[in-house]
Amino acid sequence: MSTFITNNKALLKDVITNFLPGSKQLDVLIGYFYFSGFNVLSDSLKDKHIRILVGMNVDITIRKAVREVYSLENNSLSNKEIREEFFEGFCWTDVSITLKARTKGKGIFDVLSMSLFSKTSLADWYYVSLINTVFMSSYVNNFINNTVHFQINDARQLPILIPTQKQLAEFKTIFDQAFKIKKEQFAHRISEEQADKLLKPIQNKLDKMVEELYGI
Repeated sequence: MSTFITNNKALLKDVITNFLPGSKQLDVLIGYFYFSGFNVLSDSLKDKHIRILVGMNVDITIRKAVREVYSLENNSLSNKEIREEFFEGFCWTDVSITLKARTKGKGIFDVLSMSLFSKTSLADWYYVSLINTVFMSSYVNNFINNTVHFQINDARQLPILIPTQKQLAEFKTIFDQAFKIKKEQFAHRISEEQADKLLKPIQNKLDKMVEELYGI
């Protein structure tokens, strides 16, 4: 007889964890596969033979990570050449209530860190500036994805407006101010509380600039 687990009386994680010690193999048939869910059970699955059949969709970060590992294992490039194959861009955390992005240098990042690489003439810091606003978080929540996840396909649906040169210069000034403060925080020259206090008026100004850009 089948048993439905709704997470009201018992969590699926606990049910699976309870029977895993007596199991050598785990076969799973699921609609969607997200690394965040698998990671919760990973410690209990280390010595198990696992087969997962996905019906609908695999987390895009998993596909990307598998391709990267396969590529690194099957090429003869030096470490320097491998680093040069990666692009600079911007990234954000998959799970977040409020959108927060940052620029990133060349390298390999955790699978829960989503990354995009712009092929336009607009700089990465401009996209970061737009994403890190109340307007963009509200737009995503109301029109794109009202869950705590914000993934690559969601980001591709963002309405990006092309600014004038004057507007672009103003955004760059705002970005540089915020970047300098965060750099001071990460260098432990100022506390997180001090950084938040300094960033608040910059965030307010950025939100207002984006509202004006979009004619709100």
